[in-house]
Amino acid sequence: MTKIVTDHYAKKEALKPVNVDNLKINTDLIRSVPGYCRSSYQRFYTVPLLVYFFSREIIRCQVNPNIYVNATNKEINKLLESNKEKLDNKQIEIAYTSIPNSFNHSYKHQVVSLQFLFFGFTFYTNKNETYSPIGFIKLNYVVRDKTTQSIIKQGELTEQIANLYTLKNSYESRKKFVEDFVNLYDINTTNACQLIAQNLVNQL
Repeated sequence: MTKIVTDHYAKKEALKPVNVDNLKINTDLIRSVPGYCRSSYQRFYTVPLLVYFFSREIIRCQVNPNIYVNATNKEINKLLESNKEKLDNKQIEIAYTSIPNSFNHSYKHQVVSLQFLFFGFTFYTNKNETYSPIGFIKLNYVVRDKTTQSIIKQGELTEQIANLYTLKNSYESRKKFVEDFVNLYDINTTNACQLIAQNLVNQL
């Protein structure tokens, strides 16, 4: 999991610092993750019985939230570049307070095995799924007069990130399945970053 997620974000150089000359950024309330991501077992167990075997595995992956801080800052910079008048004699301060950054990969395996006198019978099922809950990107902003440092405007912005759920097809490899989900998760969260950036620029 860690390798798949890291490969995805490394190709995008998602942790490359973003030039924020026009912004003062605060991420003190965002808990950092080393590298691109961190994966851990939330649960792993097996239940072997006489003719029945059950196992379950849940892996939680936490993506470095700075990836989406950078994505939001990059979008703000791009929007301000084409709306430079919004920066006239202004100083903008942004404090990120919440960036959802985790998803789960769950695998369930069940086997029923019966042995008769001359033949045996085995039946098994697999359920391989990935999912992320609904989340919210939140930030506080303050717009100051650059000369007097007096507050012109301030507020809080919130953008919802929709939940995601995918179920693996039987013919699909587990690696490809996770890769596709990570790509979908990235697109989903990046879209929310772009929306909150647009909302912020609209407030200026």
